[in-house]
Amino acid sequence: MTRGNIDRRQLLTGFAAAALAAPFAAHLDLFTPAFAQIVRDRWSSLADLSEEAQRLGLSVPRMGLAPSAAGEDFIELQTSIVDFMDSVAASAPDAPGATSADVDRLVERASDLLRSLLDEERVPRDIPEGPQAQPIQRPPLSEVADGYRQLFATCQIRADKRSTVQWYLTRITDPARRKNYEAVTERTCVPWYVVAIIHGMECGFDMNS
Repeated sequence: MTRGNIDRRQLLTGFAAAALAAPFAAHLDLFTPAFAQIVRDRWSSLADLSEEAQRLGLSVPRMGLAPSAAGEDFIELQTSIVDFMDSVAASAPDAPGATSADVDRLVERASDLLRSLLDEERVPRDIPEGPQAQPIQRPPLSEVADGYRQLFATCQIRADKRSTVQWYLTRITDPARRKNYEAVTERTCVPWYVVAIIHGMECGFDMNS
């Protein structure tokens, strides 16, 4: 596959799949018992937020109400928090018992929850110190470009990750989010779908982050 015959859809799908593959590969050794407990604690916090939202007449996703049935999967929890924020915001106009301040407060608390989860999930970087430490040099693009092209050309989505990739693609192409990403493109010239992928990886698509 050469640069000349990749259309926009192929590029978007390939970027998203490759972006998703990196976190899965990088964090295989991260899910220690301590991190599993952190995930369980965050599920409980999401359940509390969901119950509060329901009392206000707001719509919430099913998974937010069932922490006991939820697993220790980071991706599952991350997507559930984002779905919660989207659902609360979307249902606000039809919930007369919820004020705009109530909705903003719930979304902000969910945003804080997601941010703390992402902070816990990031892999610590072992940076050498002392006079013997050598500065890490970024390789020239000419040395790694062919490797990136090969990875892109051979990238395949695993069957057990298709639903996760589809969730990410849905968020990347969401019209409201895309409008924000295109605004960034206007100022930076970075393609909107690259902005979207970076936002998904670093902030979980949270527009408050």
